[in-house]
Amino acid sequence: MILLAVPRLKRKQLNVWQLKEMMRKGGFPNLRKWQSNSETVIKEVPENQNLKVVQNDEEIKILGIQWNPKSDFFSFSVSLQEQKCAYSKREVLSEIARVFDPLGLLSPCIVFMKILLQELWKLNLEWDEPIPEDLNTQWAAFRKELHLIEKMKIPRCVLLPSYIQLEIHAFCDSSERAYCAAIYLKMYCIRVYQCLASYLKQELPPLKPQSLPRLELCAAFCCQCFTIEWCHVSGIENPADLGTRGLLPSQLLAHDQWIQGPLWLNQPMNEMSSYKIPETFSFPDNALKEKKSVVTCVAKIVPLPEFIDKISSFTKLVRVCAWILRFIKNSRSPVSRTFGYLKSSELHTAVVTIVRLIQQAEFPNEIKCLVQGNPLPKDNKLLPLNLFYDSEGVLRVGGRLSRNTRLSCDQKHPMFLPKNHEFTRKVINFYHITYLHAGPQRHCH
Repeated sequence: MILLAVPRLKRKQLNVWQLKEMMRKGGFPNLRKWQSNSETVIKEVPENQNLKVVQNDEEIKILGIQWNPKSDFFSFSVSLQEQKCAYSKREVLSEIARVFDPLGLLSPCIVFMKILLQELWKLNLEWDEPIPEDLNTQWAAFRKELHLIEKMKIPRCVLLPSYIQLEIHAFCDSSERAYCAAIYLKMYCIRVYQCLASYLKQELPPLKPQSLPRLELCAAFCCQCFTIEWCHVSGIENPADLGTRGLLPSQLLAHDQWIQGPLWLNQPMNEMSSYKIPETFSFPDNALKEKKSVVTCVAKIVPLPEFIDKISSFTKLVRVCAWILRFIKNSRSPVSRTFGYLKSSELHTAVVTIVRLIQQAEFPNEIKCLVQGNPLPKDNKLLPLNLFYDSEGVLRVGGRLSRNTRLSCDQKHPMFLPKNHEFTRKVINFYHITYLHAGPQRHCH
């Protein structure tokens, strides 16, 4: 689709020939359908083409919205499903997507729907789950009026044919829920002033809360390319304020300033001087004073059993612990940091660390005796195991296997684990799968 607007009839006729020649040079087929609000232009197209001359008040689609070539006005059409008592998030999103507004002409209504949709997103609802009653009431009230946007008639042409003076006025505003920019063209033509919207844009802030000054700057950023002199306008007379609050369709129809700008914008500049910032304007002394805030961070220490329960497998538990230990080591020694994949030595250290912490929680009395060099009490159930405390701070099992020089240290003196601990179950399950579901005798050896 090719859209073209020209001020004079002769220029239109010239452009018809230029378009056909350009398409021919590019190797494209001839343009098959022509539509114009001028029958003279249509006559410039060969009769053997598939033509469509617009008759009476027939409306055609252009950029997803309706255009009446005879009156040269844009309008909207909305098709909704049947009214319901309760709506789901899927149904709300489906009907919001039916309102197509590429030019931002319906921004106050669009932002109302976007804010509602953002509230639904924060609730983490399922797609077909009914939305809360308060939001359902808001949507039902808005949906009931949605057909009223078909009554909006917005002029397509924003420039007078023979204007003498042209001015650009940009408005911006922000609230905690949305920010908006609205730019208007003001034309002067033989004692007549006319102002129409030429650029309308609204956005919602991210879900993460933002300060209002930051959002005000975001709104001002949308106007920076058009602004030379900044002025202050009250919120009541600022059309961009409508795009930050959200309006019902009936309310938007009652606000002519959204399309035409505030009333005083249609006056000569000498009558608007009261809206300029005076040259002697100055900020108060504390306006730019830096404010410092003290932030206190409280770290929650997760108990070891809870930490182990949250991780599904022995392998993942060891690797998570290894990454934590590497982070601690790199933080303490920034000069000699370790990068890349985890090493076997780091995985071994992670296993030893986990076992040591479990033993300190489960066998504090036994460890205290062995560290002090005292034997375990005679009535202690662990006495037959000949436990000893190794150089890594881990309880290991002694016995006659220490005389076998062919076995490794872990085979001769395995680490001692509590019987009913979650970590012990993860270790057994790991080796049970590793040895292809072998029996308990295989695990013992």
